[in-house]
Amino acid sequence: MSMLDHRPTAPGVAPELGRVVLAGARYTVERNFGRLPHEIGAARISQVAVDAKARVHVLRRGAVPVVVFVADGSFLYSYGAAMIFDAHGITVDHRDRVGSPIATRTRFCAFPRPENWS
Repeated sequence: MSMLDHRPTAPGVAPELGRVVLAGARYTVERNFGRLPHEIGAARISQVAVDAKARVHVLRRGAVPVVVFVADGSFLYSYGAAMIFDAHGITVDHRDRVGSPIATRTRFCAFPRPENWS
């Protein structure tokens, strides 16, 4: 991931966070992205990955470890409960498989595809 754009702003105005490149695609960083359903509480974010269909997989440090949004920020689904206890990273490989390194980063947890994956 590399920062492509960062411009200073006026005092009291949140700075533009810029743009990033993930797997060759450019994305604009957006504060407060994503609208969670009320039953899923807020949590600290560890990392973000984007799959081939532009779904944003957000790895969080919470009871619901991965939440997925479509490009406009609408919640799509969640997964990973009882699978991730020490969230450090998330990745999508060239086959669109999603996974996360486990604690020491010497092992890798590949997530089964949710039923509503299409």
